[in-house]
Amino acid sequence: MTNSRSWVDELSRGWNHSFSPSGNALVYQPMIRALENEFRVLSRSSSEPIVYEDEHLVRPLAWASDSEILFLRYSLDPHDQKPTLCSLSIFDMQVNEQIEIEDAFAVSWLGRDGHISILGELQDRYGLFDLNTRRMDISRMQEFDSSFEKLEVYPLFGHSWSVENREVALIAWPKDHLELGEVATAQNSQWSPILDTPSIQDYVIRNKDGSTMTQRDLSQVAKTKKPYRLFILDISGECIEVPATSKAHDPHWSPDGSILVFQRYEEGREGIWYVRRSDLLPRRIGKCSFATRLIVHPDGVLYCQLETQDVPAIGRYDGQQTRKFPWRRFRLSNGDVSEI
Repeated sequence: MTNSRSWVDELSRGWNHSFSPSGNALVYQPMIRALENEFRVLSRSSSEPIVYEDEHLVRPLAWASDSEILFLRYSLDPHDQKPTLCSLSIFDMQVNEQIEIEDAFAVSWLGRDGHISILGELQDRYGLFDLNTRRMDISRMQEFDSSFEKLEVYPLFGHSWSVENREVALIAWPKDHLELGEVATAQNSQWSPILDTPSIQDYVIRNKDGSTMTQRDLSQVAKTKKPYRLFILDISGECIEVPATSKAHDPHWSPDGSILVFQRYEEGREGIWYVRRSDLLPRRIGKCSFATRLIVHPDGVLYCQLETQDVPAIGRYDGQQTRKFPWRRFRLSNGDVSEI
C-alpha cells in the first residue's frame, strides 16, 4: 500500500468500508454473503489483510481510534434480537462487548480517540449520544436536542460530523410527514432505504409495546412518508435544511468542512451530489443512472462508483446485464471538487 490509488483494489473487493482516522488502514467486509461473519483490516504497512472471524453475524461500523474498530455482533438466537456493539483491538485481536442497542441506529467517529457518536434511540429518546469507549460511558449531546425537536429521525441513513464537531449532517424527515394510514401516491411516496448489508434487512426490531418489525418492514413504512432530506444541525441548536435534496442518503463531510457529499436516489437525479457549506447549492458529480457507492478518505479524496449504462456489459446475471463499474477519485478541498 504505497499510495492512495492502491486502495481502489480493496474497495472493489468489499463493502461496509471505513477508513481509520489517520487514513492508514481500511476495514471492510468481503463481497460474499457466505462471509457475513467476518471482516478484514488492511493497513498501508502490510500486503495482506488481518481477518477477524466471529461465530455470529457481524458488521463493521466505525473506528474509535487508529487501533480500535467498532462493530455490531448479531446473536444467532432468534429470541435475542438486540445487537451488541463491540470493539476490536487490531493489535491483539481482543474483543470487548460494549453496549446493547435497542433500535436501528448509526455510528460515526467523533474526531477524538476513543469517542464515537450514536444516532438512535437510547435512554427512551431519539438523539445524538457520545460514547466513550474507554470508560464505557455514554452521554446525550444535549446541545443538539432542540434541533431534533424539528425532525422525525429514523437513523438508517448515517450521519457525519464537520470539523470540531460543531455541525452534524444527517438524513431525516421533517415533522410534517404523512400521518399513519394516509395512502402513498407517486407524489408523496419514496423509495425504500437502501441498506448496506442484506442480513441486516431482516434484523428484527422489538418495539416497546412488545410488537416487532424488521428493518425491511421499516423501510416499507418509509414509503408512506415524504421524501427524506438532508439537514445540518448546528451546536447552537439551529436546524438547516439543505434545499432540493429529497431522497438523499449517506452524507460525508470533507475533512476541511467546506464540502458535504451525499448520494441521491430520486429518479432522474440518481448519483453523487455535493454542496459547498458556503452556499448549500446541490451540484452533481458526474453522471449516473443508478445507485452508487462512496467513501471519503481523511486526506480529502472521495472514492466513488458512478454506475452508468455506457460501461460495457461483461455478462448476464438473473436475466440482467452485469457491468463492472470503475472507482473514480475526486479531490475535495476549499469548496472545490476536482477529479484526480
